[in-house]
Amino acid sequence: MGKSKPTLGLAMICQNEAVHIAPSISQFFTVVDDIVVVDGGSRDDSVMWAERMGARVFHRPFDNDFSAQKNYALAQLDTDWIYLHDPDERLEPTLIEILQPLIEADGGQPFLTVGGILPGSSEIFDCYGIARRNYIDGVQTNIYPDYQYRLFRKNCRFERPVHELLIGWDNRTEVDFAHATLEDPARFNILHYKSGTKQETQDVRYAEIEKKYNLETLVDIRKKAKEEEGSKDENA
Repeated sequence: MGKSKPTLGLAMICQNEAVHIAPSISQFFTVVDDIVVVDGGSRDDSVMWAERMGARVFHRPFDNDFSAQKNYALAQLDTDWIYLHDPDERLEPTLIEILQPLIEADGGQPFLTVGGILPGSSEIFDCYGIARRNYIDGVQTNIYPDYQYRLFRKNCRFERPVHELLIGWDNRTEVDFAHATLEDPARFNILHYKSGTKQETQDVRYAEIEKKYNLETLVDIRKKAKEEEGSKDENA
């Protein structure tokens, strides 16, 4: 009897995302075993659409702590792996196609390593960073690869109320790691679409949370990450 494939669950948090819920969830129909949406207090039809699309919907009033909201969603899933998805994102079809191989330690990961999509490793991977293209009012920004660690084993959790940090993984890597510039982009991307108005509103909310908890700003976090990456290149 063959070995059973690992299971994959989709986790989403949302608030007033009715326009995005249906197209977001529909991308995952062929690759996930369970879908959980945690609603933070929507005043639109987000909940209705999530339920129509087959999601198990949970309600948790948003308290300005994104990690707490996400961790609540993760806790509702009992799958081997979890993909955490933002409603205003879409996945390129190529990325959808490799989600199952990415979580299969015996066959999928070695196959993707041979194809140059994953680096060689003596340990199996349990967390993946995926490049994200960011669009504001339809125009792509120069922030890239902007890795998002969205695919991980179920034991992982988030820290920090904003600019969340994923913890609990043992062996993390980036998908299509050799392609990480706008001139030579990854072949498997998250596409993030947002209006300028929504971005401004988000920036204000994030700044308020940063101030409340005395956190590093996203600019500081990205600056530090670039410095660390440059240090790695010099020591390579």
